[in-house]
Amino acid sequence: MSFGGSVQAMIISIRNNARPKKNIFRSRKKDHVNLHSEESSLEYKTVSETELKQIKKKIRANALKENRKLKIWVLIISIPILIGIYFIVQNRIDNFHEEKRIEAIEKQKAIDEIELTKENKILYLLKDGTKWLNAGHYKNAKTQYYKAYKIESEDYRINYANAKAYVLDCIENNVRCITAERMLKGLKEKYGDKAEILDLEQLLEQK
Repeated sequence: MSFGGSVQAMIISIRNNARPKKNIFRSRKKDHVNLHSEESSLEYKTVSETELKQIKKKIRANALKENRKLKIWVLIISIPILIGIYFIVQNRIDNFHEEKRIEAIEKQKAIDEIELTKENKILYLLKDGTKWLNAGHYKNAKTQYYKAYKIESEDYRINYANAKAYVLDCIENNVRCITAERMLKGLKEKYGDKAEILDLEQLLEQK
């Protein structure tokens, strides 16, 4: 008997607790419907054609202003970079020219040293050949002059000394006279009627 009363009390309690939930759910649902109905009743502001044009104009003006600012910033950033690049490139160009200038100087120095060495050899051979020529040893003189000729075949001093050796050898020993004549002719054609060449020619003719 008492057990049945307890069960009955429990059922009543559960029903009482359940009712508010239904009410809350219904209340929320109702609020949701009301809210939706309020949103559906909102009114949007309309803009006239003149106002719309002004808004567009203002937006374009702002965009143009921002674009100008961007260009200015690009210039501000780019100018120092370009100046830096210019100086770097210019410095490399200057270094390149300086290296080329130093290289040219070194080459010229080497050429001058070679020319000096060559000139010294020629002078030595001419001096030694003249010593043998004055001593009447024409064969030795010709040998030294020929060595000088191998160094520089276009040198007038060498060609004249060599021709002189052949002319004197022809006059004194009657040898290689045809060669002496040919060499004198070549000297006149190449260097003209110089006094010393004409003197050799006269000596050969008086033989």
